[in-house]
Amino acid sequence: MKIKDQLTIVIPNKNEGENIINCLKKLNNQAFIEGTKVIIADSSDKGMEPMIDNYLFYNLDISFTLGGFPSFARRNGSLFVKTPYVLFIDADMFITDVFLLLDLLRYNKGNFDLLTIPFRTHSNYDWGYRVFDRLQWVSHKIFGQPFAIGGFQLFSTYAYWETGGYDPRFLVAEDYCISLKINPKRFVVYKHKNGIWTSPRRFKNKGILYMAWLMWKTFINRNNPEFFTSSHGYWD
Repeated sequence: MKIKDQLTIVIPNKNEGENIINCLKKLNNQAFIEGTKVIIADSSDKGMEPMIDNYLFYNLDISFTLGGFPSFARRNGSLFVKTPYVLFIDADMFITDVFLLLDLLRYNKGNFDLLTIPFRTHSNYDWGYRVFDRLQWVSHKIFGQPFAIGGFQLFSTYAYWETGGYDPRFLVAEDYCISLKINPKRFVVYKHKNGIWTSPRRFKNKGILYMAWLMWKTFINRNNPEFFTSSHGYWD
């Protein structure tokens, strides 16, 4: 299987510096990734293109488009996707298994419209993601409401556009909003213990209590689109 014929990768980026370099290094090392298109939706203060051009990501076909807040950036990047699948991955997500993308695409066989995997982070904060894993299961299996964190969302491109795509107005929980539009029977959490490692900065910067409060507020406002057009302090 040639991944480039199946998958386009979209990365929102703002001032990520070494994070996005390391993210691209991990992507560049993926098995059978040669020629795969990566679209970076960039809103960095100085622009990342010159910095990225200094590295030889010889397996990736990298291009740039206008970025902004994550929902706006992901939508902008998705406009250029022509492959059957699109992966939205954040610049601070690092794929640690070189066969991960190949395994996910082979696993598909028409089984999903949206797929995600569990995240790992520093041991002091990893429990926060394990709590989320439980909440994600309850949301999906009990309430019939899928939720894939925007840091890693693998969509069928057709299904993605059937949802209307990312709403560029949304400033918070845009990943939750788009997940809710997916048929629960077509949503998969691919159980992979060591597939993705990410920085614990979300928990460090805002605190776990704030993140829990925001998750609760987004849940009770899930049918109120206007709620998501405010950042509610997330970007402060």
